[in-house]
Amino acid sequence: MSSVRLASLLSCMLPLVACSRPTEPPPGPSAGKSLAQPSASVAVQEPAAAPGQHTSVHDRDMPDQPPPRPPSDNATVIKASQILVAYQGALDAAPGVKRTKEAAKKLAGFVALEARAGADFETLVGKYSDDPQAKANQGRLGQISRSQLPKPFTDAAFALMVKEITPDPVETALGFHIIKRTE
Repeated sequence: MSSVRLASLLSCMLPLVACSRPTEPPPGPSAGKSLAQPSASVAVQEPAAAPGQHTSVHDRDMPDQPPPRPPSDNATVIKASQILVAYQGALDAAPGVKRTKEAAKKLAGFVALEARAGADFETLVGKYSDDPQAKANQGRLGQISRSQLPKPFTDAAFALMVKEITPDPVETALGFHIIKRTE
């Protein structure tokens, strides 16, 4: 009776073993090589990869360049929030600020990265900002015009789209700013 079960099990497995799918490569390092050789009339020419570039089946799906940035909205007044990371010797820096300019730049870079990754901006203001007025207002500056604040700050703020955060901290005489355009 056990030989009957063994025979039926083998007869069920035989079609599975004999099945081969030439369109699906086997897993492993040779996954890019196909099992069936294409005929000369159906040969597909793959572009050669430049040295140092990775080739992938998904490379054809990716554009060569990122999409163009939308044109400026030419606003004259915007609303923005900021996190200020000051350093010892910066204009209007609190006496309690003891970090060097290099340490402030490194901290501001970390905070900007965290903000762009999706951390709550108001929470980051309360945790890292050295501007007491910004802390009291959760970083909100209200409406600002191009002539109100230092040029590097306003240039960066007006270049942002609504809800966008500066990719890198903006340096002014006050310290390093992480800016978020709110309106």
